[in-house]
Amino acid sequence: MANARKKRTLAERADKYRLYQLSVQGTDADCDFFEQAYREAFGGEPRRLWEDFAGAFAVCCAWVKRGKKRTAVAVDLDPEPLAWGRANNLAELPEKKAGRIEVLEGDCLDASLSEGREPADVVAAQNFSFWIFRTRAEVTAYFRTALVRLGDEGVVVLDMMGGTDCTLEENVDERAVDGAGKPIGTFTYLWEQVSFNPITHDAVFRIGFRFRDGSSIPTAFRYAWRFWSIPEVREMLLEAGFADARTYWSVEDENREDTGAWAQAGDARQDPAWLAYVVGVKRPPVAGHSPATRS
Repeated sequence: MANARKKRTLAERADKYRLYQLSVQGTDADCDFFEQAYREAFGGEPRRLWEDFAGAFAVCCAWVKRGKKRTAVAVDLDPEPLAWGRANNLAELPEKKAGRIEVLEGDCLDASLSEGREPADVVAAQNFSFWIFRTRAEVTAYFRTALVRLGDEGVVVLDMMGGTDCTLEENVDERAVDGAGKPIGTFTYLWEQVSFNPITHDAVFRIGFRFRDGSSIPTAFRYAWRFWSIPEVREMLLEAGFADARTYWSVEDENREDTGAWAQAGDARQDPAWLAYVVGVKRPPVAGHSPATRS
């Protein structure tokens, strides 16, 4: 029929936030590591999570499922993913669990967001989100804010990436992803290194999706970051007032295959593409030293 509406492509029908969560986020693994980092620093179990750059805050939702005393605060400057998270992730939780999550639209650099709120045991900035800050002054300012969010004992958890593949322009990592259900079905996730400036370490990455009908979303998400290194981040954590800055590297088996476990490390072999965590540890101030203050 001449007036028949054209059938929409899978790309036009897809929900980019749902695809992102299926492709990128492993919320249970994230929460496992938060608990490990806190336990190895202090013993015991953390209860209060503060997630900066939270997006649709799937990690917060996973966190409160882990116990009746677990609470979470999700902060992001962009109202769109927060609204999606409320309508989808938060709406899927039972009322009591949802009530233990506070969602804030605000600047992660704003220390005043902590006022009147219980200090966190864990502050998380996942998926390289703090790389949006391009200067040492900005990153150190953010780390000082994270210090304010924490109680006398707490950790800030930052994931990192690196390796030679991460600086190769137009390098694309792709893999098939299941779980989207009908009508999307299995789709292809694409992570592309768009550009890298070796002088400034400014870098652009993007996430895209390709579908079985041949349609695609070439740029679902775009990131313009400063590519920070592990030693730089550890130095800035200490400059900001953290008592310790630890590196966690993935544990491999005898065949050099990733086991999914993480351990503290002081050296590692080079790899074309690696992931790691840097953890800043806050402890009660020692007599004779200026304590961090909550502003």
